[in-house]
Amino acid sequence: FSRRRSPNRPKPTSICSSSSATDIESEKAAARNRQSRCVNVVEQSPALADNVVCIAGDRTREMLNRATEMTGKCIAQRIAASLLRLSAQAGVRTPAGIHIESPVTRIDLASMAGLTYFTVSRTLSAWQKQGLVKSGRHRLTILDVSRLSEIAEPRIGTG
Repeated sequence: FSRRRSPNRPKPTSICSSSSATDIESEKAAARNRQSRCVNVVEQSPALADNVVCIAGDRTREMLNRATEMTGKCIAQRIAASLLRLSAQAGVRTPAGIHIESPVTRIDLASMAGLTYFTVSRTLSAWQKQGLVKSGRHRLTILDVSRLSEIAEPRIGTG
């Protein structure tokens, strides 16, 4: 069947008006200008370019690792991996274990691991009873790093 436009309905307008086309062209010109300046900086300072590439590579690797954790690891592995990552970034070795300096809440940890607060809370409580971690108000200490590492990345054929 054919669909007719009612006489009261306005005619469709073009998405690309002349002013938006002009805006797009000016954005393209600005992008070319930024790209040109970036190329000049890289040519003048290859060490800076190397550092930028290394940082971008590190961040890409970290994102890939986290995506792999979210899709390919069980709950305990995800929480353990998040705790180990936090300990590497903000941990301080103490006689008791590795104390995570930045105030980390269970909500923060849940967000990092892609889990709910309740799941993280249950897991941390169980681990505290097992002597793996000690958690309190905005503070966390990893008491048994080797066991937490084993949970995060289990070895096949051991045990």
